[in-house]
Amino acid sequence: LSTWRSDSELSRVNAESGRLPVKVSQETLDLVVRSLEITQLTQGGFNIALGPAVEAWRVTEQAHIPGDHELQQLRPLVDWTHIRIEKEAGTIFLPLEGMRLDVGGIGKGYAADRAVEEMKRAGATGGVVALSGDIKTFGVLPDQNGFPVGIRHPREEGALMAILELKD
Repeated sequence: LSTWRSDSELSRVNAESGRLPVKVSQETLDLVVRSLEITQLTQGGFNIALGPAVEAWRVTEQAHIPGDHELQQLRPLVDWTHIRIEKEAGTIFLPLEGMRLDVGGIGKGYAADRAVEEMKRAGATGGVVALSGDIKTFGVLPDQNGFPVGIRHPREEGALMAILELKD
């Protein structure tokens, strides 16, 4: 599901934008389909087609603020309605060259859900999955109401702002 790894299925989908559909696993297809359902429910507020915008704003690197002209050029590339899914064939197609899927807004939560499923399947009755700031818990610690999770203070090194008891 990574777009950071060039050999991932989503990276292959992105690399073939404007050219051809890419066959993907059922898991990847299901996540993209579910993401598009959420996009429809939020009227585009959640949008996995925002890859070109992430690149333009250079969110992960040195900040860049694109101008109006650049943003207008990006508009069709971030239009989620262009994404083509063929469920029976198991393919995803981005018809416009330069379109890029980015599941960063759902991917870690999905991975955490899958990790919890595997932990439960292995017999765990409680646990914590922490993925780069995304946290999912299930069950509770013995003799406690949940799992204590500290929230770091943004301006005081080593200090906590609060401790939350997370449960399920």
